[in-house]
Amino acid sequence: MKQYGLRQDKGFPLVIYSSAPINGTLPKKSSFDFLLQCKDQCFLTHTDFPSITQDQLYLFTNKKAPELQLSVAARKDFDLPGDDSVFGVISINTSITASAIFAVNFQPIKLKWKYYIVSVQPQVQTVIDGSFQSIAFEQNNKPQSDPVYTSLITRFPNAAIAVFESEKEIPLSNRGLRNIKLKNPENNTTMISHLPTPRPGNGGITIISL
Repeated sequence: MKQYGLRQDKGFPLVIYSSAPINGTLPKKSSFDFLLQCKDQCFLTHTDFPSITQDQLYLFTNKKAPELQLSVAARKDFDLPGDDSVFGVISINTSITASAIFAVNFQPIKLKWKYYIVSVQPQVQTVIDGSFQSIAFEQNNKPQSDPVYTSLITRFPNAAIAVFESEKEIPLSNRGLRNIKLKNPENNTTMISHLPTPRPGNGGITIISL
Protein backbone atom coordinates (compact mmCIF):
# COMPACT_ATOMS: atom_id res chain seq x y z
CA MET A 1 0.00 0.00 0.00
CA LYS A 2 3.00 2.31 0.22
CA GLN A 3 2.59 3.41 -3.42
CA TYR A 4 -0.44 5.49 -2.44
CA GLY A 5 -0.18 9.05 -1.18
CA LEU A 6 -1.76 12.50 -1.09
CA ARG A 7 -1.14 15.48 -3.30
CA GLN A 8 -2.72 18.80 -4.10
CA ASP A 9 -4.61 19.00 -7.37
CA LYS A 10 -6.54 21.71 -9.22
CA GLY A 11 -9.93 22.15 -7.63
CA PHE A 12 -9.21 19.63 -4.89
CA PRO A 13 -7.09 20.33 -1.78
CA LEU A 14 -6.10 16.69 -1.35
CA VAL A 15 -6.12 13.87 -3.89
CA ILE A 16 -5.19 10.20 -3.49
CA TYR A 17 -2.79 9.04 -6.15
CA SER A 18 -0.92 5.87 -6.99
CA SER A 19 2.77 5.82 -7.95
CA ALA A 20 2.62 2.20 -9.06
CA PRO A 21 0.25 -0.01 -11.07
CA ILE A 22 -2.64 -1.39 -9.06
CA ASN A 23 -2.05 -4.95 -8.03
CA GLY A 24 -4.88 -7.16 -9.27
CA THR A 25 -4.61 -9.36 -6.18
CA LEU A 26 -5.65 -6.54 -3.85
CA PRO A 27 -9.13 -6.73 -2.33
CA LYS A 28 -11.86 -4.83 -4.16
CA LYS A 29 -12.40 -2.62 -1.13
CA SER A 30 -9.75 -1.32 1.16
CA SER A 31 -9.12 1.29 3.85
CA PHE A 32 -6.43 3.98 3.70
CA ASP A 33 -5.25 6.03 6.69
CA PHE A 34 -3.24 9.21 6.08
CA LEU A 35 -1.68 11.07 9.00
CA LEU A 36 -1.94 14.86 9.03
CA GLN A 37 1.00 16.75 10.49
CA CYS A 38 1.04 20.51 10.99
CA LYS A 39 4.14 22.50 10.03
CA ASP A 40 2.57 25.86 10.90
CA GLN A 41 0.68 26.30 14.16
CA CYS A 42 -1.14 29.30 12.66
CA PHE A 43 -3.10 26.81 10.58
CA LEU A 44 -4.57 25.22 13.71
CA THR A 45 -5.31 28.51 15.47
CA HIS A 46 -7.04 30.05 12.44
CA THR A 47 -9.04 26.98 11.34
CA ASP A 48 -12.53 26.23 12.60
CA PHE A 49 -12.05 22.93 14.44
CA PRO A 50 -14.07 21.50 17.35
CA SER A 51 -12.34 21.42 20.73
CA ILE A 52 -10.24 18.36 21.52
CA THR A 53 -8.13 17.08 24.40
CA GLN A 54 -4.51 15.92 24.32
CA ASP A 55 -5.73 12.35 23.92
CA GLN A 56 -7.80 13.13 20.81
CA LEU A 57 -7.30 14.08 17.18
CA TYR A 58 -9.43 15.11 14.19
CA LEU A 59 -10.75 12.33 11.98
CA PHE A 60 -11.86 12.85 8.39
CA THR A 61 -13.61 9.72 7.13
CA ASN A 62 -16.20 8.55 4.63
CA LYS A 63 -17.13 5.50 6.70
CA LYS A 64 -20.69 6.73 7.24
CA ALA A 65 -21.14 9.02 4.22
CA PRO A 66 -19.95 9.30 0.59
CA GLU A 67 -17.93 12.43 1.42
CA LEU A 68 -15.30 12.92 4.08
CA GLN A 69 -16.84 14.05 7.36
CA LEU A 70 -15.07 15.61 10.33
CA SER A 71 -15.27 14.04 13.76
CA VAL A 72 -13.12 13.60 16.87
CA ALA A 73 -11.35 10.31 17.65
CA ALA A 74 -9.04 8.90 20.30
CA ARG A 75 -5.32 8.99 19.45
CA LYS A 76 -4.87 5.48 20.87
CA ASP A 77 -7.03 4.11 18.04
CA PHE A 78 -4.29 4.84 15.47
CA ASP A 79 -0.68 3.84 14.97
CA LEU A 80 0.98 7.23 15.49
CA PRO A 81 4.61 8.34 15.81
CA GLY A 82 5.91 9.05 19.29
CA ASP A 83 5.59 12.84 19.13
CA ASP A 84 2.45 15.00 19.09
CA SER A 85 2.94 16.36 15.57
CA VAL A 86 -0.07 14.46 14.14
CA PHE A 87 -3.24 16.49 14.60
CA GLY A 88 -5.56 14.46 12.40
CA VAL A 89 -6.16 11.36 10.30
CA ILE A 90 -7.83 10.95 6.93
CA SER A 91 -9.41 7.49 6.89
CA ILE A 92 -10.83 6.51 3.51
CA ASN A 93 -12.81 3.42 2.64
CA THR A 94 -12.89 2.98 -1.11
CA SER A 95 -12.82 0.52 -3.98
CA ILE A 96 -9.39 -0.32 -5.35
CA THR A 97 -10.74 -0.89 -8.86
CA ALA A 98 -12.65 2.40 -9.15
CA SER A 99 -11.37 5.94 -9.51
CA ALA A 100 -12.21 8.22 -6.60
CA ILE A 101 -11.31 11.72 -5.46
CA PHE A 102 -11.85 12.95 -1.92
CA ALA A 103 -11.49 16.57 -0.82
CA VAL A 104 -10.76 17.90 2.65
CA ASN A 105 -12.05 21.44 2.99
CA PHE A 106 -10.73 23.37 5.97
CA GLN A 107 -12.85 26.33 7.05
CA PRO A 108 -11.40 29.44 8.73
CA ILE A 109 -12.68 30.75 12.03
CA LYS A 110 -15.22 33.54 11.44
CA LEU A 111 -15.81 36.27 13.99
CA LYS A 112 -17.32 39.70 14.20
CA TRP A 113 -14.40 42.08 14.59
CA LYS A 114 -14.65 44.67 17.35
CA TYR A 115 -12.32 47.63 17.80
CA TYR A 116 -12.10 49.69 20.99
CA ILE A 117 -10.53 53.09 20.28
CA VAL A 118 -9.12 54.68 23.44
CA SER A 119 -8.18 58.34 23.00
CA VAL A 120 -6.71 60.72 25.58
CA GLN A 121 -8.15 63.56 23.51
CA PRO A 122 -11.94 63.34 24.04
CA GLN A 123 -12.63 65.89 21.30
CA VAL A 124 -11.14 63.68 18.57
CA GLN A 125 -13.77 61.86 16.47
CA THR A 126 -13.03 58.53 14.80
CA VAL A 127 -14.56 56.15 12.27
CA ILE A 128 -13.31 52.89 10.78
CA ASP A 129 -13.19 52.60 7.00
CA GLY A 130 -13.10 49.00 5.76
CA SER A 131 -14.38 49.76 2.26
CA PHE A 132 -11.16 48.53 0.60
CA GLN A 133 -11.92 45.06 2.02
CA SER A 134 -15.71 45.46 1.52
CA ILE A 135 -16.21 45.40 5.30
CA ALA A 136 -18.63 47.76 7.01
CA PHE A 137 -18.16 48.80 10.64
CA GLU A 138 -20.83 50.30 12.85
CA GLN A 139 -20.27 52.31 16.01
CA ASN A 140 -21.93 51.04 19.16
CA ASN A 141 -23.68 54.07 20.62
CA LYS A 142 -24.79 52.23 23.77
CA PRO A 143 -21.71 50.29 24.95
CA GLN A 144 -22.51 50.54 28.67
CA SER A 145 -23.52 46.85 28.76
CA ASP A 146 -20.24 45.81 27.12
CA PRO A 147 -17.87 44.38 29.81
CA VAL A 148 -14.75 45.32 27.82
CA TYR A 149 -15.96 48.91 27.49
CA THR A 150 -16.79 49.00 31.23
CA SER A 151 -13.30 47.75 32.08
CA LEU A 152 -11.63 50.33 29.83
CA ILE A 153 -13.68 53.25 31.12
CA THR A 154 -12.75 52.22 34.67
CA ARG A 155 -9.06 52.09 33.82
CA PHE A 156 -9.09 55.29 31.75
CA PRO A 157 -11.81 57.52 33.22
CA ASN A 158 -10.61 60.63 31.39
CA ALA A 159 -10.33 59.02 27.98
CA ALA A 160 -12.82 58.89 25.13
CA ILE A 161 -13.66 55.32 24.16
CA ALA A 162 -15.40 54.44 20.90
CA VAL A 163 -16.54 50.92 20.02
CA PHE A 164 -16.83 49.73 16.41
CA GLU A 165 -18.06 46.31 15.29
CA SER A 166 -18.16 44.70 11.85
CA GLU A 167 -21.64 44.15 10.45
CA LYS A 168 -20.79 40.57 9.45
CA GLU A 169 -18.48 37.82 10.60
CA ILE A 170 -15.03 37.96 8.99
CA PRO A 171 -12.73 34.96 8.37
CA LEU A 172 -9.50 35.10 10.35
CA SER A 173 -6.28 34.99 8.36
CA ASN A 174 -2.69 34.73 9.56
CA ARG A 175 -1.75 37.11 6.73
CA GLY A 176 -4.12 39.75 8.04
CA LEU A 177 -6.17 42.26 6.07
CA ARG A 178 -4.65 45.54 4.99
CA ASN A 179 -6.19 48.96 4.36
CA ILE A 180 -8.70 48.84 7.22
CA LYS A 181 -8.29 52.47 8.23
CA LEU A 182 -8.99 54.58 11.27
CA LYS A 183 -10.08 58.03 10.14
CA ASN A 184 -11.07 61.40 11.51
CA PRO A 185 -14.50 62.11 9.95
CA GLU A 186 -14.22 65.83 10.52
CA ASN A 187 -11.47 66.28 7.93
CA ASN A 188 -11.37 62.76 6.41
CA THR A 189 -7.73 62.32 7.37
CA THR A 190 -6.30 58.86 7.97
CA MET A 191 -5.04 58.36 11.50
CA ILE A 192 -4.00 54.69 11.11
CA SER A 193 -3.61 53.23 7.60
CA HIS A 194 -3.65 49.55 8.55
CA LEU A 195 -5.46 48.60 11.73
CA PRO A 196 -4.19 45.32 13.22
CA THR A 197 -6.40 42.29 12.64
CA PRO A 198 -7.72 40.40 15.68
CA ARG A 199 -5.67 37.49 16.96
CA PRO A 200 -7.14 34.03 17.50
CA GLY A 201 -8.37 33.57 21.04
CA ASN A 202 -9.26 37.24 21.51
CA GLY A 203 -12.85 36.82 20.38
CA GLY A 204 -12.35 39.27 17.52
CA ILE A 205 -11.41 42.09 19.93
CA THR A 206 -8.65 44.63 19.31
CA ILE A 207 -7.89 47.62 21.56
CA ILE A 208 -6.27 50.68 19.97
CA SER A 209 -4.73 53.46 22.09
CA LEU A 210 -4.29 56.88 20.53
